[in-house]
Amino acid sequence: QFLSPHYLHGASCFPRPDFINVGVYGVPKSGEDIPAMTHALELAANALGGRKMLYALNYYSEEEFWAVYDRERYDALRCAYGAESHPSLYQRTNSGSSRS
Repeated sequence: QFLSPHYLHGASCFPRPDFINVGVYGVPKSGEDIPAMTHALELAANALGGRKMLYALNYYSEEEFWAVYDRERYDALRCAYGAESHPSLYQRTNSGSSRS
């Protein structure tokens, strides 16, 4: 499947009941900067109203990351469950790049 349409059932925080899951795999033959290409893909997805899921490392700056993922709600949940001593979602999924 080139594009994989999915449909959300029941209550959802998404404004539409459908979404498309697109996977990009492999190594570019041109020798381009993979982190820069991944970051460009993240920004393009955001600009189109989408997002790159966090099953893989991200290349967002911390400011970009929390503009996509609701830090206030996330921090409230971390506090409610006593998880402040654990690395944040950003820290666990960030590539470790120096982008800021």
